[in-house]
Amino acid sequence: MPPINSREMESQSSSQNQGVFRTLHLPKNLPPVIYFDNWTVWGLWKPEQFMACVVQILQTQYDLLPGIPNVYVRKDRLKQ
Repeated sequence: MPPINSREMESQSSSQNQGVFRTLHLPKNLPPVIYFDNWTVWGLWKPEQFMACVVQILQTQYDLLPGIPNVYVRKDRLKQ
């Protein structure tokens, strides 16, 4: 069987996953609540090192829900 080049693999992959996986543009579609475990991967990499944009959004657009660890609520949802 001939090898499949990367473009063919991408095409097959995207057609197989169509409708199953969606890309979320976080800055444009801020969810009202986010569960975020600020875990250091394998004790080596902090989230700031590989997803700094998500950490920045959490710091600027969300507040940690008091009494519930790892649950962030969008600031405009907490206003009363």
